[in-house]
Amino acid sequence: MPTTAGTFKRVRLYGRTREDVRRKLTKLLEQADQGIPVAAENWTVGKYLTYWLEDVVLPERRPRTYQGYESVVRLYVIPELGNKQLAKLTARDVRVFITRIRAQCLCCKHRVDAGRDVPQCCARPGGQCCESRLSACMVQSIHAVLRNALESAVREEVVPRNVAKLVRVTAPKYAVNRGLSLAQARRVLRAAKTERLYALYVLALCLGLRRGELLGLRWEDIDLDAGALEVVQTLQRVGGALRFVRPKTADSARTIRSRRCASTRFVSTGASNSPSGPMPGRTGKRTGLSSRPVSALAWSPTTSAEAGAVSASQLGSLAQGSTT
Repeated sequence: MPTTAGTFKRVRLYGRTREDVRRKLTKLLEQADQGIPVAAENWTVGKYLTYWLEDVVLPERRPRTYQGYESVVRLYVIPELGNKQLAKLTARDVRVFITRIRAQCLCCKHRVDAGRDVPQCCARPGGQCCESRLSACMVQSIHAVLRNALESAVREEVVPRNVAKLVRVTAPKYAVNRGLSLAQARRVLRAAKTERLYALYVLALCLGLRRGELLGLRWEDIDLDAGALEVVQTLQRVGGALRFVRPKTADSARTIRSRRCASTRFVSTGASNSPSGPMPGRTGKRTGLSSRPVSALAWSPTTSAEAGAVSASQLGSLAQGSTT
């Protein structure tokens, strides 16, 4: 039979009866006629996931994405499914796996209580399980990682189909985030008035930018004359180190324009706003936000509304309230 490595190998088929073997042989010959090769090696789930992380995810995805995928694979998928043959993995195996991780107590699994000086639940004599289980969001994430890995295996013709797609996982329900009210936003600005990062709080309220996008802003990304701000990078902490990376999605790299602008008293990063003066090493234009005031920084009313931030129509009242 042709293999994914471009070679040929002899495939042995086994079954309880001759009819079982005949069906397997017929299916294998049909796949060969359709140009679908057999796997060049006998992958286990654990071995393929290790390959997928190092050779597919790490070069192609963001560092934070790799970090999240790696922890899911190491802590949940490999301990439960790692020794199974990839070609023999079934939808039932995936369903049993999801049901098991959803029901198990994390405290019992990782022996958290046993490591405490004074046991509080599971490890205490006669103690009861604290039932610290995975959230619905985490269960969905684990299923998504396994599904993405098997989809990669299908594209590389290691397996004929993605059995994780056949298993449905209940989506988590999220509470609707209403954002801050105008009065709450005023209180935030008054409390942050003397902070060195006062401008960051203003932009967070008015633009609704992600935290990493706010921390990744530089003076060269701001056009004061045009009233525009460009989001071209984000700041993330990966493995204990800070890194500048590209925005989360293609649409996240954007230019934000506005017809209304904040006044100098509304947005300022000058030394007068900081009890300790400008931050050392931040006075150059190319290295980050400088110590000079940012006047007339703009934001998009559309972006603000979508992000649940303070709308542009509330600027006058908000700016007035923050200075009183």
